Amino acid sequence: MRSGDPARAARALGVHLTYAQGAGAPPARLARLDLELDRLAALAGDELVAWAHLSRGYRQFMDGDFHGALARFDRAEAFYGQSTAVRWERTVGWTHSVYALGHLGRHREMTRRYDELVHRFRDLGDRAAVAMLEVGAGYLVALAAGDPALAEARLDRGAALLPQPMPLAFQLVELVGRVHVDLYRGRPGAAHARLNAAWGMARHHRWFTAPQTLLWHLWGASGARSGAVGRRAVAKVAARIRRYGTPLAQVRAASLEAMADRRAAASWEEVAAQHGIADMADAAALAVAPDPAAVLQRAADRGVADPARLLGIFGVTAP
Repeated sequence: MRSGDPARAARALGVHLTYAQGAGAPPARLARLDLELDRLAALAGDELVAWAHLSRGYRQFMDGDFHGALARFDRAEAFYGQSTAVRWERTVGWTHSVYALGHLGRHREMTRRYDELVHRFRDLGDRAAVAMLEVGAGYLVALAAGDPALAEARLDRGAALLPQPMPLAFQLVELVGRVHVDLYRGRPGAAHARLNAAWGMARHHRWFTAPQTLLWHLWGASGARSGAVGRRAVAKVAARIRRYGTPLAQVRAASLEAMADRRAAASWEEVAAQHGIADMADAAALAVAPDPAAVLQRAADRGVADPARLLGIFGVTAP
């Protein structure tokens, strides 16, 4: 603000809001700062209005409001229009919009959007954007298509395109992708060992809500499936995640509670469905379904090639 440049101030405030929310800032303070971000963005022009939408969308994504996040990412694109400028935050929005479609169970649309974006970035010669898409979302698109080998190839290719050593955020994203591939392949022990080996790096994200709850969830899920972590420890991890308070944290906590005690899977399904997180609602239903085939068919109808394996990345397998 002291610079007198509303564009610089808006960009800085959008970044600050992301980190402040992740660190647990009071909602009332965040709401006041969001109003200030809107005011600054309106003064700075369409590109910063788009940035304000991206900032809100990213925060909604991290909370688990995938419908709201997707709407924000799409509104941001409307303000960017036909601009061929590719900025870091815009690529983050595109990547997370692909992932949001997966969480919403819109897997065919997820695949179409991913393919369109990769072709666009390759035509522009934007290697960084292609790399981020492949590491951040491409592996999930490949798993939905039933191709774990392609998922691993995309993680390898994307990581090779990024600067080395990779920034910490990219290391975290790649770690999550490789753990998901391990779980998809039915290798929970390998996933758990991978998380344990990387825990020193992951600890740097302890202050940031969404990555921390995701890492604890994956650690508990892989440990439960491999037998490396007992039910009591899984329940403790669930309680730790639940303290974060966001909708996504509640869904992740409920999933671990179901792994500790399958009777809790019904409440997991209820809270996931309440927040519109279709893929986790399907995984929860699979855990207790008297007729698993019906749940698997529902996921298949959404465009998933091998539903049992894809839903398995959330830690629960069919009874």
